[in-house]
Amino acid sequence: MKKRVAKSEIEIARKSSRFLFVISFMLLVFLFLGFGVLYVLDVDVSRYVHFQMPTSTTPKKESNSDKVIKNGVMIYPDDPVAMKVDINDGNVKTFYDTVKITNDDVCIDGGYREKKQVVVDGLSEKCKFSLASKIYEKNVQQGLDGKLFVSEEDVKKAYEGLYGTGTYEKQDSIPCLYKTNFIYHGDYYFTESVAPEEGTSLVSYEKMLHAVRDGEQLDITTAVLYYERALSLFCKDSRCETIIETVKQDADYGEDYLSLYVAYHQNELYQYTYHFKMDSAGFYRYIGYDRTND
Repeated sequence: MKKRVAKSEIEIARKSSRFLFVISFMLLVFLFLGFGVLYVLDVDVSRYVHFQMPTSTTPKKESNSDKVIKNGVMIYPDDPVAMKVDINDGNVKTFYDTVKITNDDVCIDGGYREKKQVVVDGLSEKCKFSLASKIYEKNVQQGLDGKLFVSEEDVKKAYEGLYGTGTYEKQDSIPCLYKTNFIYHGDYYFTESVAPEEGTSLVSYEKMLHAVRDGEQLDITTAVLYYERALSLFCKDSRCETIIETVKQDADYGEDYLSLYVAYHQNELYQYTYHFKMDSAGFYRYIGYDRTND
């Protein structure tokens, strides 16, 4: 038997539904008004509301373009072991400019240039100072008496900066500038005159190709070209025992041309990799080079 619903009960239910609708509508209106006010006032809602995005199980790959500075050298990470280094970095350029085999008047005793391998520990003291002179010659001054001098402190700083703390020992004389020795006297090295430079028809050009940091070692690789102007030859070595090609006579092969030539023909040229090892203090020290493209 069906229960008969009284009209009063139906009316109460209708009023209750209308009341809930009105309340819900008002709350919705207040909600939109509230967000509208926050938008007008430029309030950052994200500070109070947090959304958690789904996390991926795939690790994020580090971009190769991310730059990192390590011990004063700008590097481009490739992998956890070997890292490419920016060859335009000032510190890398300083390392290269100091030890490259094409520096004028470096180790004229013949113990350094164009070897298949050089280990710093096997070099003579004169040769090691000759390399370091590319740093301390920038501190040479001229006294009122006309003599040229450089302080022992500057020499020591340059030498130990290249080979490590505690490696410097005072010398009776050191090579500095073109084929000139500076004599030690009273905390200074000095000379009264510098040997006149001699002309040559041989032009040497060396170009950095790339640099890599692998663990505690920094390697800078270059390619070298020799241009014998009198004979119009491009050669692999300074004695032109290996000729690459004969070029036009009286042509002006300047630095820009040589740079492009080396970049294009680098696999036909001798390449040299200069090695620097990080010491316990976190600084790179020069340890020698290998000829890497025989």
